[in-house]
Amino acid sequence: KRPSSQKITLSEEDRKAFNELKRIHTTDLILRIPNNNLEFKLQTDAPDDGIGTVLLQTYPIGGLPLVYYSQKFSPTQKRWSTTEKECFAILSSIEKWHKYLDGQEFILETDHKPLLQLNIQAQHNAKCERWRLKLQQYRFKIKHIRGNENTMADYLSRSPIGNYQEDIDDFPTQLSKSTQTDHLRPTITTNAVTTRATTARINSLGNKDGSSTRIFTRTNHKLRVNIIRIYHDTPANGTHFGRFKTTRKIQERFYWPSITRDIRLHIRSCIPCLQNNHQRKKSPGLLKPITPPEGVWQLVAMDFHGPIVPSSREGHKYIISITDILSKYVITKAVRDCTALTASKVVIHDVILKYGTPCAILTDRGTHFTAAIMAEIFKQLGVKHIFATSYHPSTNGQIERYNATMDAKIAALSNDRRSDWNEKLPFVTFNYNTTIHATSNNIPFNMMYGRSPLLPFDYHNGMVSLPSETTYVHELNKYLSMITNNARDHILNQQTKYKIRYNSNRSNPDYKIEDIALIKNIHTRHKFDIRYEGPYRIIRKLASKTYIVQHMAQNVNKHSSNFHTLDSANKEKYIHQCVISTIQNNMKVNVYPMLQPLTSFSIYFINHTTSEPTIDYLIENATQSKVFSINTNNNNVSKMRALIQIGSVHNVSILMLFECCSLPKQDSHLF
Repeated sequence: KRPSSQKITLSEEDRKAFNELKRIHTTDLILRIPNNNLEFKLQTDAPDDGIGTVLLQTYPIGGLPLVYYSQKFSPTQKRWSTTEKECFAILSSIEKWHKYLDGQEFILETDHKPLLQLNIQAQHNAKCERWRLKLQQYRFKIKHIRGNENTMADYLSRSPIGNYQEDIDDFPTQLSKSTQTDHLRPTITTNAVTTRATTARINSLGNKDGSSTRIFTRTNHKLRVNIIRIYHDTPANGTHFGRFKTTRKIQERFYWPSITRDIRLHIRSCIPCLQNNHQRKKSPGLLKPITPPEGVWQLVAMDFHGPIVPSSREGHKYIISITDILSKYVITKAVRDCTALTASKVVIHDVILKYGTPCAILTDRGTHFTAAIMAEIFKQLGVKHIFATSYHPSTNGQIERYNATMDAKIAALSNDRRSDWNEKLPFVTFNYNTTIHATSNNIPFNMMYGRSPLLPFDYHNGMVSLPSETTYVHELNKYLSMITNNARDHILNQQTKYKIRYNSNRSNPDYKIEDIALIKNIHTRHKFDIRYEGPYRIIRKLASKTYIVQHMAQNVNKHSSNFHTLDSANKEKYIHQCVISTIQNNMKVNVYPMLQPLTSFSIYFINHTTSEPTIDYLIENATQSKVFSINTNNNNVSKMRALIQIGSVHNVSILMLFECCSLPKQDSHLF
């Protein structure tokens, strides 16, 4: 139950205490005006995040503040030692209030005891000694103050609000060699405040005779942006070189605080550099291996290998390979072409009729696997067809790895002309299946048939054992279950080792909706083709490594095949107008001309199920087209299905695939 409100009655003593508290809060904390007749006192502190200082004057009632100051540490300054941080806080505060402290004797209070002899004794630390020499023009005494008494400076240093500034002495003076035209070059120096300390620092950038060879800019942000653009983007001065060359070139001619940071951010967000530079690092994205199935012949991978040059004496140009993901058992066959009809025949006659129907088949997105005939066969058989990610062959990496092994072994066994490779293919496949596999630590033949293989040269025992049917079936099932579980556990352990080795020193960025990205150009053909297209905006996330993106200039959706093709643009805010985090609001597309397609592109597969409106549209478009391209896989064999590919170019580029029962010979009039 909520308690009832009660009226509070203040006594006369309570009212006096309340009024005294108001008086203290409204009078004692007001900043005072400097009085040269009173003694100045400076309190400093510098923990991990930044520096905090307060300038006070001693009144009869105690020290009252004149001005507060705080400043953040840069990433480099955060790595300094405690003594260097405390000394830098003293230097920064004294130079900040030079107009008050110059010519005055003041007291400096710090809670860092090693600096009590700063203005008397030379320092072993090089930085502190250099800063001590800078402070020789000031007259002050250093006193130690306990940390719990240095409350004002401690509070300011723990919540700094000022942006960090690099120590100007940390940047060595870089002077270009003298030339005959040095006397013609004007010396320009732009100062914000002309104090003695600032003048001394600027003069340290020049020559011994006082003439400056670098332009000093302090607050003109627009001038800094233009300088970086000129010495990085223009052909005559920059030509889009990297951070080291650009920084060195600009530092030889200009200087301002945070110059290296501004140059680094500009180069990291430069669209032409991101599109054309080589990526000399591991592609981003962690390894996600396929989890092995529970049993044999549940998941099967299939792929065409070829065209193989030279072809065999019988005219074979391709090898179709099928492998079981768990047992690693492989089936291969040499074929003449890589059509969907050939693939369907191999699946039916060499896989299903010999080993049974698998639960799922993993293939790439080639036209021989995406054809309607393959979809219909898998639908009738109840087989789930899984497609690999586009332009990502490692999805079907197991069959690709076997193809590499197979090539080396066939080449070692074939004749000098390599024309009998189809005859050596069965021997290579048989020995692969009867040899232990390193990943599963089992022999594929054992896992498939439940017995050890007997090679032609092995010893043959003339005795034949006839176990009872019940015992044999029980022992066989027990043996197959044991080796299947062992193989699956060993595969998972190997995958864990592969992941650790693959993921080492590899980034795993997380892309989100509305992020800006560049997509790798898969179809590069020439030296000067751009390597990354864009910029694109991510509009949909299909999986952890698959996205749908939209071009920011053309508003055309595109399926980004996988995570590795994305190169995220830098989104850190800084003074440059071309920063990529604000590209969707500030970027003018005509600044960076894109490679835009001249026409749109459509694909049609023509068969007996194609609708009449589609046929009429294609006929009308073909009658208006003036450029055609025709291609076919005709093999001059009658009563064999074939494909005709016709491309027409008009307002819309159309690629048509006609599936025909048979084609006449190419030299005939009917063809």
